[in-house]
Amino acid sequence: MIGTNPRHDAAIINARILKAVRDNGAKIGLIGQACDLNYDYDHLGTTPSDIEKLSKSRGGFAKVMKDAKKPNSYIG
Repeated sequence: MIGTNPRHDAAIINARILKAVRDNGAKIGLIGQACDLNYDYDHLGTTPSDIEKLSKSRGGFAKVMKDAKKPNSYIG
């Protein structure tokens, strides 16, 4: 997720994310202001340059995204 807090911006999407985390062990990453989302997530930074760093990385959360079977992105 980039620059969004789905708990406040899109409650239905947040409920679906919560279900994916709870039932399927989905991994969530957030670039933007840290917030309370009712589920665990990896805070990946707060600036646009953090998006670039993530796109160039080969490990950490970038590997999680690469290995995901059904990746999704939410931009606020």
